[in-house]
Amino acid sequence: MYSLKTNSRKKIFTYNLVTNIAKRQIPILIFSLDNSKKQTLKGIYDVIFAINRTEDNGVYSEERNAEDVNTSIVVKENTYILDNILSIEIIEQNARLMKLQKNIGLIIIDYLQLIKTDTTIEDTIKRLKALAKELNVPVLILSQLSRELESREDNKPNLTDFKKSSAIVGYADTIMFVYRDDYYNEDSEKLYVVEVITAKNKYGNIGTDELMDIGNRYINIERYRR
Repeated sequence: MYSLKTNSRKKIFTYNLVTNIAKRQIPILIFSLDNSKKQTLKGIYDVIFAINRTEDNGVYSEERNAEDVNTSIVVKENTYILDNILSIEIIEQNARLMKLQKNIGLIIIDYLQLIKTDTTIEDTIKRLKALAKELNVPVLILSQLSRELESREDNKPNLTDFKKSSAIVGYADTIMFVYRDDYYNEDSEKLYVVEVITAKNKYGNIGTDELMDIGNRYINIERYRR
C-alpha cells in the first residue's frame, strides 16, 4: 500500500504513473473521489500530449503526435475510472469486481480523506491494506498533509507532516512525496525539477530521485540533460 500527498503536482505525478503503466497493457482502476471522470481523463491526456503541446518547443513532430495518439488509446482502454463512489464498502466491492472482470494490476484512490466511513482513518487504511493483500494488487492512495507544511521555512515534506493521520506512517508500505523547489523559491537552481522523495519503503531503499517536468510530462533528468 502506498501513500502520496495530493495536490496538482501529486496528481500530475500519479497521471504519469498511470500513463507508463497502462501503456504496458496493465489494467488500472482509479477511484476518483476528488475529480470527475472527465477531469481525471483530461489530466492523463495532458500528460500524454505534454511535450508536443509545450509552447516554443523544438521537438514537435507529426511522428511523435501519432505515437501519443496511439498511447492515449491504449491508456484509455486499460484505465477504468469510477467517480461516483465514496464509501469504503463500495470501494471494496468494486475493486473485487474489477479484479475478477478485468484483472486490474493497480488501484488508485484520490484521495484518502474523501472516503466516507463511520469509523476512523486508521480503520480505513487497515481495510485498504487488507484489500491489497486479498486481491494481490498494489493500492496507491493520495493523501492530504498538514497545512503547517506551507508556513514553515523548509517546505520539503516529511513523515511528520502526517501529524493528524499518523496511521498512514504506521500502515503504509511505501510513502512518497513529490516536491518542486522552484514552487517555493524564486531563486531556486532546480527549475522544473521534480523531486520524488521516498520517505518510507518497507521492501527497498529510501531516498530522492529527480525528474524533469516538461509541460506535465515527468522524464528522466539524466536523459533530458543529454
